[in-house]
Amino acid sequence: MKRVFAVAWLRWSVLTASLLLGLAVSLAFLLQPPRPAPFLVLHRPFSTPWSLRDRLLQRIPATASWAWFWRLQDKLFGRRKPVKIYGDILTLPDSTRATLLSSRVLASPSFLDGSGLEVWLLQDAELKALHDRFKQTPGVDFLSHPRLMTADGVGASIFIGQAISLNGSPKVQNVGLKMDCFPRVRREFTDLFLDVTFLEALTNLAVTAAAPGPAASVSIQTNLDLAARLQIPKGSGVLLLKGTPGEANHRVFGVMIDPP
Repeated sequence: MKRVFAVAWLRWSVLTASLLLGLAVSLAFLLQPPRPAPFLVLHRPFSTPWSLRDRLLQRIPATASWAWFWRLQDKLFGRRKPVKIYGDILTLPDSTRATLLSSRVLASPSFLDGSGLEVWLLQDAELKALHDRFKQTPGVDFLSHPRLMTADGVGASIFIGQAISLNGSPKVQNVGLKMDCFPRVRREFTDLFLDVTFLEALTNLAVTAAAPGPAASVSIQTNLDLAARLQIPKGSGVLLLKGTPGEANHRVFGVMIDPP
């Protein structure tokens, strides 16, 4: 009797799951998400879009008894498309940026705002040529080369740095590069959620009353602090530069992302 009940329950579960998956596929075609803005600055905390597929799978246990379901959803929805995110973090003098613009090596930014953020959407060949030019330009430094392997609808994160103690405090602070990415692969573009922070530890010599000799004082400088949603056309990459408007002879920090 128990065996008959178990078989009936299994058949009912398979039928119910198949109907739910079929309904989700139909709704996915009928309820296509609206086309996002080409570029949007995000304010933390922000949420990434969930597809009907992800909402459904969130309720399915990741256990061996449900392995058949995970195989079935790949057949119905298709395997998730892999996404490679290759980036570079760099710094350059503002004078170099101005020269590139005045000589038309860089066209006018595709997007900009009053905070000093400038964004260029560049074809793959243009981005490679600009990368090579940066490599040969004095004063341009490549600070980090983050590499992320993920897939459509799957977030990925990377941290390159170290934890330090600030001036004898028991608390530690992570300094370096932290980058979070969440891609959505569309037919003509990749919808990329990007969250980047780049912190740098600075050491100054200070004289204290207890120790008249020079003592090291460590402070944290924020070089990049950016969250954005980017609509990147197929075959194109991104250059983001962040400076401080009105300041002369300062460094500009940037992010270059190859075509996903």
